[in-house]
Amino acid sequence: MLLFLSLALGLTACTEGGASTDSEEVIRPVRVENAMSLPAPSHRFVARLEAASTVDLAFQVGGQLLEQGPREGAFVPRGETLAMLDTTDFELALRQVETRHEQARREYERLRRLHTQNAASTASFEQAEAEFHTQTVALEQARRQLAYARLEAPFDALVTRRLAEPFATVAANTPILRVQDMSELRLRFHVPERLSAILEHPDTYRMEAIFEAAPERRFPVRYREHRPQADPVGQSYPVSVAMPRPDSLELLPGMTASLVVTRLDSEPSGVTVPISALDPGNDGEMRIWRFDPESQTVTSSPVTLGAALPDRVTVLDGLAEGEPIVTSATHLLRDGMQVRPQARLD
Repeated sequence: MLLFLSLALGLTACTEGGASTDSEEVIRPVRVENAMSLPAPSHRFVARLEAASTVDLAFQVGGQLLEQGPREGAFVPRGETLAMLDTTDFELALRQVETRHEQARREYERLRRLHTQNAASTASFEQAEAEFHTQTVALEQARRQLAYARLEAPFDALVTRRLAEPFATVAANTPILRVQDMSELRLRFHVPERLSAILEHPDTYRMEAIFEAAPERRFPVRYREHRPQADPVGQSYPVSVAMPRPDSLELLPGMTASLVVTRLDSEPSGVTVPISALDPGNDGEMRIWRFDPESQTVTSSPVTLGAALPDRVTVLDGLAEGEPIVTSATHLLRDGMQVRPQARLD
């Protein structure tokens, strides 16, 4: 890697050198940047968006389906009406039961007063009491039957399919609508065997989802579960994580996301600098040029390099995060030389 960097820096020197200039007469303009911390190691996975669950909803009573209900693809908040049956028969049955219940109540109250005055037998009073309780149960059942004629969303639901048409007569427990629970979104991805630590200690990792519709945003997700049996083909383990449904972004089951998993207790080792900040020097020792904002001068410093990144390189020793360094024309600098920064320091 050092040979490659030396060749790259040599080419940079050839292109930027040009004619030599006396540094005592000219204050050379240079680019100045701050050394950046090395990001914590992370892993990226392709995840697929899923609903928390998929349910076929049905009426608990039979009848004629009146309303079409929401269209397929519509989002229905929890408690909103999804479908209705014709309630005429249920309302008539309820009124009949209410009448019988009122009669039983009056008879029970009358015999209770008489029984208190020893003017009615115990047997007749107990019979009236039993009939009143029976009609009370029947009244509750009639009210429930009427309520069952309305099908409401048990959760924040996405309607995925209508299973019955309007005005059709449906039997009890016949599926009417297929809905998906959107109160919480699930993301499913596969973890290879070599990263099984994510499965063993998911709380020690930060997980964030990135969607194509909003690539600049990261959505925190929470671990939910994983399947302990590996996929026989890829030898990977399916993992499910969850996130609340965002109001500002339309997310639907089947969409894909990039899931970034970062270990929380990992400490970054070293900093990164642009490749153009390195100067191999005449002795071949790799160094960088520190910039002093007060004196506007530069000082060389040897560094120990680590792994190469796409357009930067890791510095393991000899440089701290946030230190200003020169990132252009480093081969033309010398210790104590005064320069003029072209970029404002952060």
